[in-house]
Amino acid sequence: MAQVSNYKANSIIMLQNDRIRSVALVQKGYVEMKKIEDDDIERSVDVLSSGDFIQLLEVLNGFPSYYNVYAKTDVTIVEFSLKEFEGLLLKNPNISLKIIKNFSELLRSINSKIKGLISEDDAGAMSENLFNIGEFYYKAGKYKQAYYVYDKYAKYYPYDKLVNDAKARMNYIKENFSDETAAFEGSNSEHEYYQALNEFANENYTKAIDILNALVDEVSETDPLHLKILYDLGRSYNRIGEYDNAALFLQQITDVGPDFEDIGSVYKELGDALYNSGQKEPARAAYSEALKHDISGKDGIRNRMKELTGGEE
Repeated sequence: MAQVSNYKANSIIMLQNDRIRSVALVQKGYVEMKKIEDDDIERSVDVLSSGDFIQLLEVLNGFPSYYNVYAKTDVTIVEFSLKEFEGLLLKNPNISLKIIKNFSELLRSINSKIKGLISEDDAGAMSENLFNIGEFYYKAGKYKQAYYVYDKYAKYYPYDKLVNDAKARMNYIKENFSDETAAFEGSNSEHEYYQALNEFANENYTKAIDILNALVDEVSETDPLHLKILYDLGRSYNRIGEYDNAALFLQQITDVGPDFEDIGSVYKELGDALYNSGQKEPARAAYSEALKHDISGKDGIRNRMKELTGGEE
């Protein structure tokens, strides 16, 4: 049965290299497709609207996601299994015609890109092509990216002729460039973290908390991701009114991570947690620290401080 999912603006729908399990149709709103290029810069590629399918070519061919997919506005997505999608086409010829038209346009636009990646004599050698992308990064000294691609290749094609070469490259990178692979080794945790952010963006705060609570024990305190998890736990607990829990996690950041990139927002959230739990003086101190940083909502913070201090900041 088709599944309907709603996403808030700026939330994550799909990440680059994710496996795609179903056919997704934009029912309402706008979806933005972005891609991380070789220079590690994420660039916008396309914007989809109502009636557009998301990465249909990739779905039908069993390929992983080619793009990062974001909700540009509030979005409603309808997802179909392949069997359901086939039935939909049989019952709605107009959809089939639209897809054929879109396919012809897509094929024309990507034909030159495909030729740049694989030769016409070996157009089906997707496994070798993936390995060669890893080789490109490896020879360019981009070891984090190379490790990531080699690992995907080894997982997708475990019996391919080049898999031993890929594993040898991965071992070499890990032994000689451990700092470069650290981010990759945490990629599963990062992926779960982004899932939590997606739940938060869609106001599913309890789900976000469940994911983050599992992560906080898995991620090392020396990993920069750890402080982000604490922050998002704090603001998630604030949203459901569990202010003591919110303050507990946010205070940890102020104690051990004063150079945290979003420390101003941490103090603002901490101030909210303390204010709502009736701790006026600590709340005032937290708000005072928040105002020292470049954050939004300063007027609201100043008004609350006036309330706490009897009209004086």
